[in-house]
Amino acid sequence: MDEEKESKAGPIVEKCIKELSLAIKTMGIYPSAHPAIKASVERLYATMESLFEASPELKLEIAQKNLLVDGQLLDKTNEIFRDFALQFHRRGVASITFKKDLNAEELRMFLEVASTEPKMLQKSGGFLRLCQEGKISHIDIVEIDYQKVLGVGEGIGEEAEERKVRSDEEIWVDLIRSLELYSGLKLGEVEHDFLLHLEEDPGKMAAYLERVASKGSLGMSNLGGVAVRKTINSIGSYIFKNLPQEKEVHRKKLVEVISRLDPKLRIQLIDAEIDIEPGQIDVVTEIIPDLSNSVIVEMMTLAVSGEGRVTERLVKLFHKIVPEEERKREIIPLFGDSLADMSGKEDPLYMRRLIENLFLSKPTKDFISEAYRKALKELNEQISSIGGMKEYTDSLNERSIEEQASTVLMDLIRLETESSDYVEIAKNLGKVGMDFLLTGRYEKAKEIIEVLIEEAGPEKGRTDGERNACKEALEKLRDIGIVHDLVTALRDWGREKYETIHFILLHMGEIAVVPLLEALGRETDSSLRKKIISVIVGLGEEAIPEIVRRFSDKNWYVVRNMVRILREIGMEKAVRYLNIPLKHEDPRVRKEVVYALSTIGGGEALRLISLMTDDPDGEVRRGAIKYLGVMRNKEAVPLLVKLIAQRNPFGHKNYLIISGIEALGEIGAGEAVPGLVRLLRKSTIFAKSRNDEVRITAATALEK
Repeated sequence: MDEEKESKAGPIVEKCIKELSLAIKTMGIYPSAHPAIKASVERLYATMESLFEASPELKLEIAQKNLLVDGQLLDKTNEIFRDFALQFHRRGVASITFKKDLNAEELRMFLEVASTEPKMLQKSGGFLRLCQEGKISHIDIVEIDYQKVLGVGEGIGEEAEERKVRSDEEIWVDLIRSLELYSGLKLGEVEHDFLLHLEEDPGKMAAYLERVASKGSLGMSNLGGVAVRKTINSIGSYIFKNLPQEKEVHRKKLVEVISRLDPKLRIQLIDAEIDIEPGQIDVVTEIIPDLSNSVIVEMMTLAVSGEGRVTERLVKLFHKIVPEEERKREIIPLFGDSLADMSGKEDPLYMRRLIENLFLSKPTKDFISEAYRKALKELNEQISSIGGMKEYTDSLNERSIEEQASTVLMDLIRLETESSDYVEIAKNLGKVGMDFLLTGRYEKAKEIIEVLIEEAGPEKGRTDGERNACKEALEKLRDIGIVHDLVTALRDWGREKYETIHFILLHMGEIAVVPLLEALGRETDSSLRKKIISVIVGLGEEAIPEIVRRFSDKNWYVVRNMVRILREIGMEKAVRYLNIPLKHEDPRVRKEVVYALSTIGGGEALRLISLMTDDPDGEVRRGAIKYLGVMRNKEAVPLLVKLIAQRNPFGHKNYLIISGIEALGEIGAGEAVPGLVRLLRKSTIFAKSRNDEVRITAATALEK
């Protein structure tokens, strides 16, 4: 069989495919009358007309995740091509041929069919049938012959049945049945692999679980939260027992799955009570503490939206979800702000106090006291705008549309060749990015920042105007209020989103330094302190002026921490600033400065360390001598030779002389040999054992 060859398809063909992909995505996001759809179809049609000037047709063949033009493969590594091929493969299409006399209306009808979900296509009779019903005569569709693919056309019987491939839905059903049958302890190989693969796509797993919650799903009689809790417990028990060494990794993945569930269903499953089978783990209870603050606030706010009020049951559920007092105090202000936003109240402080009174009191037998009932009634009077709640719920659907639209914008800016359109897209991306930052959707904001940085780079070959448009969009995303939110998010979301928050804070630049240093001063958690320091270090030179200002802090440990950060930044430019804490009254600070200087290195660092060999504190002197050796700079040899030649009749300076000898041994300087030999031959009347230590160290250095 001939090998498939990489296609040499021209730029117009590649552009046509990319714009097809974008047009289909746009069609799937917006209502049919939306201006974005009209603009997308017109742009694609113009590209098609250009293509037909050179060729009477364009034939695209689909091979699951690969795309062929005229029998030749397009670039396999191109994500747009792979996504395009997979999209049509899932809709049962084997090939598409666009013909020269294609008109704009036919193209629009084709895009409508192509953007239809696969299940809806199947119910409507398939891709080809819908195209025929739309009277699309200048696009030929060939559908996949599944009988040939699955081998069921040549002999229907047991052999053919064995060769039949199960769909994902069928494997999921078998997986759930197996977990129920074996109490979450046993799965077949196919189901095991499918489960681990599905776990990598939390959105897809959440969608499967939501089906479990619907009536009659998988033949279950129990519904909603109970069914989902049973399923998650079975899945978690199986994974934790079979992959105990990777428990933490899988635990985080299951937390992400629960975070993707419909918020109302999330509350139901947390509130559900089920019997735990022997050998099973109560997985949901175990992973609830890992839900982020934002996820908890979202589902509580939606619970209020659904009920139209705060209920006693919600208060009790809150204590179940968040048992830690410290974390309650973190979440309640966020919940108060969320309710204030939802109900349109300008001053959230009063509402926040009411919520604190309700939600910080611990449930007891006398939980429903008169004072509690009064506070609850007062709060619900504040939450008076049911219309506002409805708008809040609707806004969650709008968020999904916004996120899909941002993906289209990011694809468009990479393809755009018209400068005026490009500048407009860059501005819109900046606006969407700001909206994502303001609403805490940091992963989506990061994607936009990455695209704008990439487009602003010289290697993209954009015009100065286009690059400047991207730079201006990036500059507008730098906002001190957002920086404070991001720094707070380091604590709330540090484990799950640290890399994303780190990236955005680095983009914020100099304005992020003060909030980060203030947070560092307050923070007691050592792992979070390391994360904050890592961001500050990443800011590099931009962080230095603010770090230096803190050298005057009255607390010695603050100054020492600033020196440590300068050391990690590691720029020679920082050396001249280290001259300031070199005179600090606390020797612990001066010792840290010596270490920092030796790490950064350079001529000026060597000079300053040399001065510290006369420091009044013995430990600082010893450290300075040691680090002269660590730096292995021969310019330090005369000073060290002079130091080891000092009079020391009673051995009181042994620790300094030994440090000097060891430093000379590290440097390996020949001019130090005579001095070392003299020490080796030297004998003393007093402190003979101390002198022997010096002689042994000198002999070791000479061996080097």
